[in-house]
Amino acid sequence: MRIVVIGATGQLGRAIVDALLAGGHGVVGVSRRGGHGFQHPSYAEARLDVTRAAPADLARILDGADAVVQAVGADDRERPPRPARRFFETELVAPTRLIADSVTIARVPRLVVLGSYFSTVARAHPEWGLVARHPYVDAREAQWRDAVRLAPEAAVTVLEIPFVFGTVEGRAPLWCDTYLAPLRRGPVAVTLPGGTSATTAEDVALAAVAAATGASPAGRHPVCTDNVSHRQLAHWALAEWDRRVPLLTLPHGILTASLLAEKARLRLSGKESGLEPVGLARLLSEDLHLDPLASARTFGTTPRSVEDSARETFRAARA
Repeated sequence: MRIVVIGATGQLGRAIVDALLAGGHGVVGVSRRGGHGFQHPSYAEARLDVTRAAPADLARILDGADAVVQAVGADDRERPPRPARRFFETELVAPTRLIADSVTIARVPRLVVLGSYFSTVARAHPEWGLVARHPYVDAREAQWRDAVRLAPEAAVTVLEIPFVFGTVEGRAPLWCDTYLAPLRRGPVAVTLPGGTSATTAEDVALAAVAAATGASPAGRHPVCTDNVSHRQLAHWALAEWDRRVPLLTLPHGILTASLLAEKARLRLSGKESGLEPVGLARLLSEDLHLDPLASARTFGTTPRSVEDSARETFRAARA
């Protein structure tokens, strides 16, 4: 099959390209700057900024493709200029509309979009009002609606992805951010009270290949390999960094206050998070667990502990 991967230079995009090439597929990698570094006879490269291009520009690249994988877009760690809603519209929703329009023009039969497991949580807990409360979650929901609306003849799949572990050679892991900062320095380490679903870059790639090749059903599906508490993740990180310090779990009230303080700091600098702080504190205090067996049935992934992948990621973050 000929499959186009948009965002081929990112961590997940690279993993998906590797998995597709290993499966004998032809791949066209699209990114803003090119320079993917893949050396393979079945791989070609195209440069295009899908936040600025016209549908006809992308449709020319998609001509003859059997599937498109959208692996580009901002995630919930972004702290963009206010208002955050406009930023996520530009970085997530608008590219999805462009890609879906292009899929229709080029008559591509399958479209795969990498999304967020916050959409899964929003469906499971409508009483939390996640879509109305958080611009980031609202944008992820809009991706699904617009992809189905603008590419009605295509089989559309959204992979709803939780915490992802994995490394890319020569690139800092996604975890070198505020999540790890409270663990890296100081006389005590601080972690979050809840838990999360987790997966690996390899399993996301496996799910994307299944969706792109038609081996899995269209629709919205979470990708889950394991469930783990934030405290367990912190223990693994401290062990990899050889840090022997007390580990404190933030009470919900203090977590809420700290996130509100961050909101105030961001406001002073003209920025805003895509996740409203009081609602985010609740999310981080809950056990946001998914069913690894459901993911296995859908995509052929293997439920297992993510400990090895997480430790590898934390080692790379330390370096």
